Amino acid sequence: WKERLACMEEFQKAVELMNKTEMPCQALVRMLAKKPGWKETNFQVMQIKLHIVALVAQKGTFSKTSAQIVLDGLVDKIGDVKCGSNAKEALTAIAEACQLPWTAEQVMSMAFSQKNPKNQSETLNWLSNAIKEFGFTGLNVKAFISNVRTALGATNPAVRISAITLLGVMFLYVGPPLRMFFEDEKPALLSQIDAEFEKVQGQTPPAATRGSTRHNIGSDDGEEGEEQEDSGNDVMDLLPRADISDKITSELISKIGDKNWKIRKEGLDEVTNIVNEAKFIQPNIGELAPALKSRLNDSNKILIQQTLTILQQLATAMGPNIKQHVKNLGIPIITILGDSKNNVRVASLATVNAWTEQTGMKEWLEGEDLSEELKKENPFLRQELLGWLAEKLPTLRTVPSDLVLCVPHLYSCLEDRNGDVRKKAQDALPFFMMHLGFEKMAKATGKLKPASKDQVLAMLEKAKANMPAKPAPPSKTSRAVGAAPAKSQAASGSNEDYLSNTMETKPDAKKAKTGGSAPKTKAIQGKKVPSKSNLKDDDDRSGPVFILVPNGKEQRMKDEKGLKVLKWNFTTPRDEYIEQLKTQMSSCVAKWLQDEMFHADFQHHNRALSVMVEHLESEKDGVISCLDLILKWITLRFFDTNTSVLMKTLEYLKLLFIMLNQEEYHLTENEATSFIPYLTLKVGESKDVIRRDVRAILNRMCLVYPASKMFIFIMDGTKSKNSKQRAECLEELGCLIESYGMNVCQPTPGKALKEIAIHIGDRDNTVRNAALNTIVTVYNVHGDQVFKLIGNLSEKDMSMLEERIKRSAKRPNAASSRQVDEKPQRVQNTNASANMLRKGAAEDMSSKLKYVMWRKYYITVQHFHSVC
Repeated sequence: WKERLACMEEFQKAVELMNKTEMPCQALVRMLAKKPGWKETNFQVMQIKLHIVALVAQKGTFSKTSAQIVLDGLVDKIGDVKCGSNAKEALTAIAEACQLPWTAEQVMSMAFSQKNPKNQSETLNWLSNAIKEFGFTGLNVKAFISNVRTALGATNPAVRISAITLLGVMFLYVGPPLRMFFEDEKPALLSQIDAEFEKVQGQTPPAATRGSTRHNIGSDDGEEGEEQEDSGNDVMDLLPRADISDKITSELISKIGDKNWKIRKEGLDEVTNIVNEAKFIQPNIGELAPALKSRLNDSNKILIQQTLTILQQLATAMGPNIKQHVKNLGIPIITILGDSKNNVRVASLATVNAWTEQTGMKEWLEGEDLSEELKKENPFLRQELLGWLAEKLPTLRTVPSDLVLCVPHLYSCLEDRNGDVRKKAQDALPFFMMHLGFEKMAKATGKLKPASKDQVLAMLEKAKANMPAKPAPPSKTSRAVGAAPAKSQAASGSNEDYLSNTMETKPDAKKAKTGGSAPKTKAIQGKKVPSKSNLKDDDDRSGPVFILVPNGKEQRMKDEKGLKVLKWNFTTPRDEYIEQLKTQMSSCVAKWLQDEMFHADFQHHNRALSVMVEHLESEKDGVISCLDLILKWITLRFFDTNTSVLMKTLEYLKLLFIMLNQEEYHLTENEATSFIPYLTLKVGESKDVIRRDVRAILNRMCLVYPASKMFIFIMDGTKSKNSKQRAECLEELGCLIESYGMNVCQPTPGKALKEIAIHIGDRDNTVRNAALNTIVTVYNVHGDQVFKLIGNLSEKDMSMLEERIKRSAKRPNAASSRQVDEKPQRVQNTNASANMLRKGAAEDMSSKLKYVMWRKYYITVQHFHSVC
């Protein structure tokens, strides 16, 4: 052993003298691992060996491959009385070289794959200390929770104590949501966990001293956008979330809306159990949102309180993603603040606070919803709402410009008959002034009666003296270190900073636009309220209607894929989808056009479409950058009942796809899946002209989206209950096969043709004929092979198919010309198409000319496929 010790000492000296560039890390650790390796029996030799591992990891370019050679040995020695501290030192050095998330996952897996309780306990202790040194960024929460659960169930008390200590450290970063994972533990163990959480409650996580987080603290992240990114990568995003949408069944929804209050209560109890079992959930809750909203107006106060409790659970379970439900669920909670029963108001306020902890204040202050609530002459509602605003406004650095809409109602509250309302309004006044400024508040008194105006101005002067300063932005270090525990502040601060002084910036921007105009213009502006100025509206409309946002479309696709927003998939569009689309459009569509697009009157929709047609050629890049949003908005128009809007929408789509083809643009999968299924719905319209236009659009789409993928969407359309839609989709499938050959059939020609052949037995004659025509089209190309592809048919269906094949064989030319007459022309020349679209010449062409053009295209395509 003395020789081995002397050798290790020489080894250590040699490593200390090596430079980083010349140090062969993997060779060195492999040499250390050679027999006896990590089975060394002499503790002095082993101590030096472990210290050398730490030196190599600190000084050299230490890879994960090198780490995997030594980690098993280090974990095996971490519980050793004499060598444990050296093993921990080496693990920390490896974590710094290979990142803590990866190292911790490997070490925890190795420790809990063996049965040595001492090693398990010390591994947990090392990890607790490492998290404090490295920070929590990037750690696999789900894997840790699984291992901690195992540790909590261990028979050895030291392992359980170490696990509880680790939970206390994790609580510093994750916060109260962490407890939800352990609520089903035994009461005695849960009380120990709660006691540990109480020890660290309110503490700020220590500053990271190791790893990449340490280097990030000193970086220049003063930009608000980066602050938003920091909060977006918060530890809450790492928590595993369950999808409960499949558990929100129609039976459950009907229970919640039942006439019998006992059955309604059973439904709400089921929802409580679903949320409790899932712990953390995804934002997609289907029809649950409108069902809960209706229960907020329940005649039974107990059920209202139970609904409020569920909404608190949803806020905790859904986390920051709850913000997409603020408008349709959050604002109705505020309405409950006006309830006559004090316990209901207390529950409502607790629910609102639970939501704002997750969402921040931006979504609540945007729009007219809050001002409409304050407008209601309900003393309870006004008291509670003003008290809530007086509590929240001082904590915000910036607010949306819509806060000014609350000012007239605030002044009304200052003169309310109820003394408590007046008191709350006076308390809130300085905090409104803090964000809006004295001048804007004083200007808003112009519409008051003279007596009221004097009284309010006197209160404003008094409030001006007590007006607090806006809270300072958090320091760079505190943002980097304490992002997780300050979740609510980060969410509200970063989101509201997105508007960054909107109250002052917007007027300045408008002044800049009109700064060079004549003195008369300035006089007109001085006389009118800025928001009502016609001249400003004209100036606003002079710019582009579609604004290019760098990587905007990519980010939207990423958000939808990551379930941060609702996926565009519905039977009928609900309010939350419309609100989500409005929010997404706000950054890339001109405000005035957006107002037209989402107006309640269909005439405004027609105006919006006219503007979109007008700007199509001049703003091609802008249209393409917003194409996913434009197509989603068009799908909403498909659910309108007004024929003129639908016709204008289809005209716009024709021009749009011509332009996209000219620009050689190809639809993304996200754009296709959120649009084509809704377009195929309209192919079943009762009006021939609409069906014809939709078929023409489907034609043009094959130029910007693969026909084989189009085939799948159209095949789905054949499953509709609408016989016209089934027939038209089958006709379109025949056209696709005729134009592009059998390769267009998906997933395979056999499966596709079997699906088509099923419709030969349809009750509707048009559907039967369409299915037969499509099979005959395949027969004309592949002959008797079609019978193998379609599989077994009933005797009746087979006889109909054979008869149709015989008739088509006798009159191929007549059948072809009739088929061309019935189907829209397969458009190839986009310039010619554009002219035909504008002049309406397509409808006047003779059948013969149509056939000649279609035949010419068919031969060209066949030649193209043969060459390929």
